[in-house]
This record gives sequence, structure tokens and C-alpha cells, in this order.
Amino acid sequence: HAVTKSEQPVIGQRAAASGPSGGKLCTPNNMASTLDPVTQAGIGAFAGLVEVTAQQPLLTAKNFIQDGRSLPLTNPAVWYRGWAAGLLMCVPMTVVQFGASRFLEQAFENRGDASGAATMSSSGDPPPAASASVPFTTKLTSAWCAGALSAVFVQPLCLCQIQQQKFGGSLVDTGRRLINSHGVRVLAHAGYLTIAREAFYSCGYLCFVPVSRDWVRVEQPDLYARLGEDGVFASCAVVSGLLAATITQPMDAVKTLMQSNLGVGNGDVAMAVSFSKSKKTSPTPTGGEGGARFSGLGYTETAYAAVKEGGLKSLWKGIGPRGARVVGATFILSYVNERAGAAIAGWDEKETAGVIGG
Repeated sequence: HAVTKSEQPVIGQRAAASGPSGGKLCTPNNMASTLDPVTQAGIGAFAGLVEVTAQQPLLTAKNFIQDGRSLPLTNPAVWYRGWAAGLLMCVPMTVVQFGASRFLEQAFENRGDASGAATMSSSGDPPPAASASVPFTTKLTSAWCAGALSAVFVQPLCLCQIQQQKFGGSLVDTGRRLINSHGVRVLAHAGYLTIAREAFYSCGYLCFVPVSRDWVRVEQPDLYARLGEDGVFASCAVVSGLLAATITQPMDAVKTLMQSNLGVGNGDVAMAVSFSKSKKTSPTPTGGEGGARFSGLGYTETAYAAVKEGGLKSLWKGIGPRGARVVGATFILSYVNERAGAAIAGWDEKETAGVIGG
């Protein structure tokens, strides 16, 4: 069939790529975009498990560097300290980001369809069919909101993980120590930075990777043919990951300093109750005191103190391991999202065709 204007990709003005039948080429991104939010959330859970397990050492290195502590080179176990917290944090985070972004995309699309239906032409013709491609502004807004929402769920675990990596102990013991020393409100410490970081970070792999990949395919077909689908995808993931890491690095650096150095609370922060033993122990920071001098400072005070001490470059401490992790996470999450989504969508399509044909 002839390709109508409504069937063209949102980005670029060229005709949509077509398959042998002349219809739109069913790319992984287009197929994945047909999934319901629950399925998309399930894919997010699997992607989060893969990402946090593969990249935990990079997170540990980033936290140690940002807090100014020596890397635990002689104790390999420390590199995976806080893995359980990372898993409990990353899986629901990606579930919310994947699921909420898709839910919001559908909500915006439905709103647009309703608006289009209300403005039918005077000749009585129905409005054009909705494009298979989601508009850039819709994807961007959906990804940003989904990232911000996910931070609300993972903020307490993020704090516990950073404290656990610095002082040791189990996840449960760390949570009890923090609440006993500082009260329940401590679980929201530096939470606004967590929200901002996740909002901008999720835009990288949920929006910029698929959009930039589609732009290359439509606007630069020769380059797309030379690099191949996987080459273009990897390149877009690297660029998007580096961009997301650079933009969010100052937020993450200040957040790590604030959450690593809580100061003296209402309880005795110098004493941690070890519930696996029958005695009280004093938590000893691994790798030195680090940024203890920043204890008790607020958002602006921490940023100002860090810049005053080490210049603006101090806000980009740990950009190496964090940049590598964000690039890796962008690639892993985007790849799992598209490949698993395409596989499930293709399976559903076959099942539907079998039912209709049978």
C-alpha cells in the first residue's frame, strides 16, 4: 500500500523504510512500542538484574572516589558490598521507569487521538491514523517523569547502599542504625538530587537512544548500512550514556557526599548495633574517613564546600567509573528493552495471526 504522510517517522521528512510488501518496516523499536506497561515493566526487571550484577564494581569505585576514600584493592569482597541493596533498588527502579514511561506514552497518545477525533475535517473524513513512531517530545516527557517517579521508590535503598559500602554491615542492620541514629526522616536525605538524577538519566536510554538510532536509520541510510543495526545502536548508546553521565554528574557527586556523611544524629551515630552478634560495635569507615568534614551540610552548602575546596572539577569526581557505568547501563537497558520487547511483540503477533488464521 502507499505510505501516507501519517505513516512517516516523526523525525525526518523522508519516506519511512519499507519491507518487501511496501508497508512500514517493523523495527525492534516499533514492535517494542506496542507492548503494554505490565510487560514493559517485566522487561525492566530483567534488565535491572543484568545491569546491577554486571556493573556493581563500577558503582563501588564511584562512591569511594566521590567520598575521597581509598579504593579497597586488598579486599575484593568490598567491591560487591551493597549488591543486595543495588538489586532491590535497580530492579524496581527499572520496572517503574520502563512501565511508567510506556504508560505515559500511551496516555499522551490516547489524548492526542481523542483531540484528533474531535477535530475531524469538514468533509467528514476521519483523522489520519496515529503514527507508529512516538513523537520525540512525548518520549522525552514520559522518560523524565518516569525517572523522577522511580527515584521516590529507591531513595531509601540508595542511602543504605552508600552507608553500607562505607561502614559495612548487612542491609537490615544499616537501615536500623540509620533510623536509630537519625530518625525515619533520614531515609529521604538528599532525595531531591536522587529525583533529579534519575529523571535526566532515564531520558538517555528511554528516549535519546531509540530516537537517535531512528534518526540515523531515516536521515543517514548510508551510515546506517555501513555500521549495521548493532553498530548504530551501540554508538547511540555510548553517546547518550556519556551525555547523561556528564549532565547528572554534579547532582550525583553532591548526593554521594551528603549521603556518605550524615553527621551526628539524635542517637549515637558512632555506635551501630550488630544484630548478627551480641555486642555493640563501632562502625569503621572502609578506606578512611573520606568526606566526614562535609557532615550535616545541606544541598547548597555541600556543593559550595566541595567547589571551594577542590574547584568545579570536584563536582565531576568519579566521572570515569560512573561514566563507564552509565554508558554500560544505557547499552544494557536499551538493548534488553528493544530485543526482549521485539521478541515478545513478535511472539504475540504470531499468536494473534495463528488464532485468526485457525
